[in-house]
Amino acid sequence: MSKTLSRGMAKTTQRAVITKAVLEKLIRNDISPGESISEEDLAQQFGVSRTPVREALILLERQQMTVNEANRGFFAAPISFEGLRSYFEMASHLYPFIFWRASEASSEIPTWEDMGARKTSPPEEAGDSVISHFALVSWIAEASNNAFSAEVAISGESYHCMMRRSILSARPQEVVNSANRELWARDCALIEALESRDRARMDRAIEEFITSSREFILSNMI
Repeated sequence: MSKTLSRGMAKTTQRAVITKAVLEKLIRNDISPGESISEEDLAQQFGVSRTPVREALILLERQQMTVNEANRGFFAAPISFEGLRSYFEMASHLYPFIFWRASEASSEIPTWEDMGARKTSPPEEAGDSVISHFALVSWIAEASNNAFSAEVAISGESYHCMMRRSILSARPQEVVNSANRELWARDCALIEALESRDRARMDRAIEEFITSSREFILSNMI
């Protein structure tokens, strides 16, 4: 993570780090829907006790990203459009808040290098632009310095990214390229709106992003 991103964040807890790491694994399909999630493996990976791991998985369970089965442990939750529809409805109210908070709290807006990407050349592989998008929204959420809103936004956006990548994995390359260009353009608009620190411009960029994301998911679920 770059120094620019680090300066934009509030102090991060072990639980928050583990939560985000699990979400990234879900987006990348390193953990598939329905697959078991090992508390022991995560504890070893992060060099912590199982307590913050369990706290992270319980938080994700409340956000419907994991399922805790008695005597069996935690599993990745299945994904559904209904769950995503609820998130988009909530995001239309949450995003203006976290974007404005981030623009006020942070002296530096993330660059495309911080996002691990190049503005002029969207990647063609289905997962790459999705991961860059998740990094952008995560930065905004964390820079807002509101722990509850950040957790909700990060977990909700991971749900969107999981659904998007799942759809693209089964589509022809030209569809993947088109979807990546669209997401890339929306992210460009979000970064430029943040740079402007113009609240009305931010609101427009957010509305267009949520609308286009909802339409993409809905049109591809039919």
